[in-house]
Amino acid sequence: AITGRTPLDFIRNIKMKHARHMLEDKDKSVTEVAATLGYFNRKYFTTCFKEEFGMTPSEFQKSQHEE
Repeated sequence: AITGRTPLDFIRNIKMKHARHMLEDKDKSVTEVAATLGYFNRKYFTTCFKEEFGMTPSEFQKSQHEE
């Protein structure tokens, strides 16, 4: 594995990067972003996001719009 990750982890990492980018749009809900990326269980999506970035999707989205 060139990336040091399993193929599934590699794909999840890419999806989480897309999620982070999508959550910068304050008009998109966490549920909408999760579903767009194929996560139909919001709790699982939140767990994956937090493992990747150390905060929940809601916390990330809020941090982007506190200015």
